[in-house]
Amino acid sequence: MKYKRIIPFVVFVLVFFLEVLYFKIFVVHSNPMWWTFYIRLQHYFISFSIALAFAYGAFAFIRLRGRSKGAVAGSTAVAFLVWFTSCCGAPMIAIILGILGISVGSTTLPPIATTGITLIFVSLGMVWLMKKKVGAKLVCEICGTEVAVPIVHCGPGILGPEENKLYCPCLNEGHTEYIKMSKHCGKPMKYIK
Repeated sequence: MKYKRIIPFVVFVLVFFLEVLYFKIFVVHSNPMWWTFYIRLQHYFISFSIALAFAYGAFAFIRLRGRSKGAVAGSTAVAFLVWFTSCCGAPMIAIILGILGISVGSTTLPPIATTGITLIFVSLGMVWLMKKKVGAKLVCEICGTEVAVPIVHCGPGILGPEENKLYCPCLNEGHTEYIKMSKHCGKPMKYIK
């Protein structure tokens, strides 16, 4: 399970490297001086921003394990924002602002501005993810498989007076609905908060 902690870092390095290759091959057409252009155009800020957006997406997916569509949608929005403010999509900003009647002097944002915007949105997303309670889960004590807690009447079940049963979360309000604890590998799964 500890390997999951390094997945966002691996994603960051991989995407950064792929973006540098993209710049070298497609933007400057493998010019021998590509590295000079990369540095002078400050394209490393764009590489950093795109890699950070993808790493944040990996972190959000691992943290919530697909339980929140909002986390995945949020990381997708951050990645789109990076594209939109980078050299690829930034001319669209001028068009949209022009439609709204706002004139701008440049059709692209400086690469450092893209990085700043990315850092702000990823930081806000990280704060939200760290505060968000992931909730309880069921874990197989034999193989370690994790599953979401099943719904019992009005929400995810809670442990009640009997050990191998999940009760409706409204137990105190007179609801007595319950289900037996899910089994995996032939044994009831363990409820973990």
